[in-house]
Amino acid sequence: MNVRIKSKTRFIVSVTIIVLMLLTGVNFITGKMDVEAITEYKYIEVTVESGDTVWNLAKQHKPADMEIRNYVYLICKYNNLDNAGIKPGQKIIMPN
Repeated sequence: MNVRIKSKTRFIVSVTIIVLMLLTGVNFITGKMDVEAITEYKYIEVTVESGDTVWNLAKQHKPADMEIRNYVYLICKYNNLDNAGIKPGQKIIMPN
């Protein structure tokens, strides 16, 4: 099959669009477009003591630039907590 390229500019634009579409598709399939997937959190593990609450632990360990409600949400999310109820001896992951 003998194909002749009539317009070099049109060919380059077409190839660029196809490559971008393929890369976007690969990123979408692998989940790299998810913001949380590319946000890297560091963790510390805290053992819950008697009288501790998620709110109090959040106050002690939250990053300075984060609102406490958002940090409590992250703690609950990463520890699979339905509510803020925790028990003494329980290990809690605290994202930094």
